Amino acid sequence: MGMYKEQIRDFLARCMRKERRRRNLSQDKMSERLHVTPRAYSDLERGKYCMSASSLLFFLSELSDEEAVQVIREFRVLIRETENQEKE
Repeated sequence: MGMYKEQIRDFLARCMRKERRRRNLSQDKMSERLHVTPRAYSDLERGKYCMSASSLLFFLSELSDEEAVQVIREFRVLIRETENQEKE
């Protein structure tokens, strides 16, 4: 799991930032939707920390079903690429 931690953190940070910008929300507004402090959200979006399970679920609940599935698909691709690189 250790080899994936940084990738997961960076992947989720990109997803949050992309979604926040797409919706034209401030970090404060997005933090409210994820039920975290603005400071915690800022740290998450910069990839300083990884999201908690509850924050991840709140984030996914903000997405449409199709968008949530797309996030999971993108994550699968990332993991498969990482596993393939590990084998080489």
